[in-house]
Amino acid sequence: MTEPDKPKYSVLILGHTQAGKSTLIEHIRSYADPEYAIDESLLGNGIVSKTHSTTSILINSNLPTYEAYRKDTGEIFDLKNLATQYQNEEDYRDILLSHSNDVAIRPIYQDPNAPSESMEFRFLDTPGLNGTQGRDSEHAVNIVNEIISTRSFNLIVFVISSQNPLTEEKRLALEYFAFVLRGLHSKIVFLYTHVDYSDTHSTNKTHHLDMEMRNETLSTIFRRHDSESEFGEDNIIENNNIEGDIDVGDIAERKIKLYPSFTINLITQKRPIVQCLIRSTIREILTMATTPPAVLDIGALNIQRIRAVIYPNEFGQEQRKTFESELRAVYNSKRHQLNGKYSVLVMGKTQGGKSTLVQHIKNYANPGYSIDMSLLGNGNFSKTESTRPFFVESNLPAYEAYRKDTGDVINLTDLATRCEDEEDYRELLFSRAKDVGLRMKPQDDKTPSKIVEFRFLDTPGLNDVNDRDSSHAVKIISEMINTRSFNLIVIIASYKNPLTQEQQLALEYYADIFKGLHSRIMFLHTHVDYADAHHTNHTRLR
Repeated sequence: MTEPDKPKYSVLILGHTQAGKSTLIEHIRSYADPEYAIDESLLGNGIVSKTHSTTSILINSNLPTYEAYRKDTGEIFDLKNLATQYQNEEDYRDILLSHSNDVAIRPIYQDPNAPSESMEFRFLDTPGLNGTQGRDSEHAVNIVNEIISTRSFNLIVFVISSQNPLTEEKRLALEYFAFVLRGLHSKIVFLYTHVDYSDTHSTNKTHHLDMEMRNETLSTIFRRHDSESEFGEDNIIENNNIEGDIDVGDIAERKIKLYPSFTINLITQKRPIVQCLIRSTIREILTMATTPPAVLDIGALNIQRIRAVIYPNEFGQEQRKTFESELRAVYNSKRHQLNGKYSVLVMGKTQGGKSTLVQHIKNYANPGYSIDMSLLGNGNFSKTESTRPFFVESNLPAYEAYRKDTGDVINLTDLATRCEDEEDYRELLFSRAKDVGLRMKPQDDKTPSKIVEFRFLDTPGLNDVNDRDSSHAVKIISEMINTRSFNLIVIIASYKNPLTQEQQLALEYYADIFKGLHSRIMFLHTHVDYADAHHTNHTRLR
């Protein structure tokens, strides 16, 4: 007797470079087969994507359910309510970081909700949108060809990094595919990656608000293309948003129907609770893929509509050339000078952390200063609308950490290399405030005897989400010309964000503008998890 065919489901994976598409596929493989070892060679290195073409991957699974339990008592953790179950945020963090010596995971073999038969999932992994190699148009054509060829999809997963802002370049790429996928929108879900589970505690209102705003923003973009496209013949969008710029209040008033969304942190560290959370999320996503598919209309008129759209990358490059020409004219038209004591220019892409840095510098200079959250970005939109100076006075005090029970000073120099064991290093980093304190060191010969004044020039983000790069650049250049003298130029670069072609063009432009000032330039890489800095973590060095 012939064995009946397995149920087959088709899943399209789309997203920006380094969002975690291939990493997601590798974790799905590990979920379906716990003996499978994630292939690190298939993953991106934080800058350049390893996926250069659309790739079809078959994975069989009966969608097992996993649970985490304490080894000593057998107690099972309630993972669905974990973030609300522990009232204290540090207790919650401790549970997340539980060691495999204390906690383990196992499949639930008698789960009544588990399918009785194995199913075949065909994943279509795609090159990253807004890639670093200038091949976006070529990749878009290949992806569209595969979409038309496959036609039927049970699920379309847009992988979105929660650490990356939604720049104009990325928004245009998403709108393009929202347009192409018209008729398939009922199958679209958003998966937000690089979400630190320790930020998901119920008391962290900032994180939850940020995720709500991200989903509202993306849902707004996609809902616009459920019916009629905003792309014109020349691929110039007359109306960039529904009615002007996207505003959170406007979104709430319109009551946009949100797309389904999930959050995940695709890490490989063997933290049982975290790995169980990852597998639970993957199961939820794959369960959605077992619903009836949506089928693309491949009639001549619809295919003609899809083929007629020009991928927005070319439009952006032409706009960039005009923008550069205009700014060079501004730069060559004026020469002014402003004398100051210590002048610091802070620049970088949107949501790189420029304003956050200035706020932390204020707190460093004055420990009584409370960081003003209203001045910080929300993960999607920058709060810095124009160049603005901040004045900070400080004698550059040094700080030290010490153990409260013994008073011993913790030597922070080369901490990541002196702790041989990575677990010991992480435990030291996550020491609680009740055990470790922070205090100012006595003045030494390296500390200035007098208070000095710093003038920080905070600037709008490069690659702005509302297509205001040109106007922002004019303001930045004007301020540079007026100031002229800089003691330091800090270029902020988010460690989590890949260097896209759009960003590279912006940096190359300012590198040219900064001729004569390069000796003052330094790079500050933000969003670096200190827990990843241990000397055994060779992946991070890539």
